[in-house]
Amino acid sequence: MFVSEEADYENMGKIKQKNVKAEQSSSKFTKIAISIIVILLLCLLSYSLYIIINQLVFVTSSSYKETKLPFTKNEQENEDTDTQKSIPLTPKENGQSETDQSILPQDQDKQSSDQQNRQNNNIQEEKDLSNIDNGNQEDQTKNEKQQDQNEINNSEKPQVDQEKNNDSQIIENINGESKNDTNQEKKYQEDKAVDQTQNNNKSDKEVQNQQLLNINRKISIFKMLNNIRKQLFSSSSLLPKFNSFKEVHNLPYKKLSVVQMQELLNKTNAGDWKIQGDGQKIRKELKFNDFIQAFSFMNSVAIVAEDMCHHPDWFNVYNNVHINLNTHDVSGLSIRDVILAFAINEIQHQSKKPQGLNDVSYLNLQAILSKWNSL
Repeated sequence: MFVSEEADYENMGKIKQKNVKAEQSSSKFTKIAISIIVILLLCLLSYSLYIIINQLVFVTSSSYKETKLPFTKNEQENEDTDTQKSIPLTPKENGQSETDQSILPQDQDKQSSDQQNRQNNNIQEEKDLSNIDNGNQEDQTKNEKQQDQNEINNSEKPQVDQEKNNDSQIIENINGESKNDTNQEKKYQEDKAVDQTQNNNKSDKEVQNQQLLNINRKISIFKMLNNIRKQLFSSSSLLPKFNSFKEVHNLPYKKLSVVQMQELLNKTNAGDWKIQGDGQKIRKELKFNDFIQAFSFMNSVAIVAEDMCHHPDWFNVYNNVHINLNTHDVSGLSIRDVILAFAINEIQHQSKKPQGLNDVSYLNLQAILSKWNSL
């Protein structure tokens, strides 16, 4: 046990040493990389500063050259005179010896002033000559321009006159053609008006005849449609006849619209029933004197509904009875609902004084059937 623990400690120490060496090597590498990056950044900064300084020097030198404009003739002459003034004359150029200069300084000053005056006079004469030459040149250019303009005007005048004549001829031709066109249009319109009057007289009669024919056709079509509507939607044509309520189950039936249903209810004295749910059912609430009368009424209606095989959706609360009628086979209303609503109204009138809950002796089915067949 002790040997294994010592081996474990030795392994742990080796691992720690390796980790320390790895950390030292990684720290050295990171330091070297950081130093390289810093050196590169410094090189870039120095290079950018060098470029900026060169550009500034170039801009300043170019701006200085631009400010130095070339000299005119007069300025050059003045500059030459200044240089001549600044340069001292040698004894040979003055025509005097060194002894004379030393002996006669006043004469030397007079000679220099005379030379300056002569130079100034020469410069003024040259300026006057140059101004005279410039004036003569300007006059010559003006005269040449005037001559060129006169030649151009003389050459353009006949062309302009010819163009004006051509334009006037074209305008005259156009005016003549437009007059001819207007005359032709007037004649055409007059002929057209005559034809229209003749055609209108003929067409008026034809239009009247056609209008009469159309009116007669519309009247006949309206009468035909009215007869068809009466045959299809009249209440008398939809009321079947039967001898017992058991025959109602075998009668043909179809879904009725809201208009047809309301017409049949009014025809069968069942207008107090209310159509609900866009023609999906009819509803009525009945109130009796007491619970016995209400329950005996429901027993009587149950007999008729069982014979018809058409059962109501109903419930009662003491002396109140709530009834909903609809035909599930057509997902709406049919003639069966009309017959059962008529029978319920008749049973309500018959059940006035029942003697008990199951008393149905007052029920007279034949009277209800005969009244239905008489409608």
